[in-house]
Amino acid sequence: MTLVHLDIDPDAVRNNAEYLMYALGRTAEDVATELMCAGVKGEPENPNWCPIARYLLDRDARLTGVAVGSDAVHLETPGGTVCATVPEPVSTFIGLFDIGEYPGLIGSCLPNPLECPGTMNGTEDRP
Repeated sequence: MTLVHLDIDPDAVRNNAEYLMYALGRTAEDVATELMCAGVKGEPENPNWCPIARYLLDRDARLTGVAVGSDAVHLETPGGTVCATVPEPVSTFIGLFDIGEYPGLIGSCLPNPLECPGTMNGTEDRP
């Protein structure tokens, strides 16, 4: 078996991530609407599983991981880490999402939390 080394251009990865984030819209509401329409959900205050991280991971096969901050996104590739700048509307969305402003974008690890009483934010509430 031969392993193929992928030569990944860091600038191309950065540019693609920034393009994808800018394309989400001009306001935090636009960003939320686009993510909702795309069916992307995530976990508040989790930089690796927020909707922006999941959105980027779903749209760029070169990425092996994403960590989202309010002003920068760290993009993991087989060749190393690349940082991209977070546009202001996306940054505003992240802050609002983390405080629960967009509950429709919160994902659950359960198939349907409405059918499973005693669940909260995708986790079971057990004594």
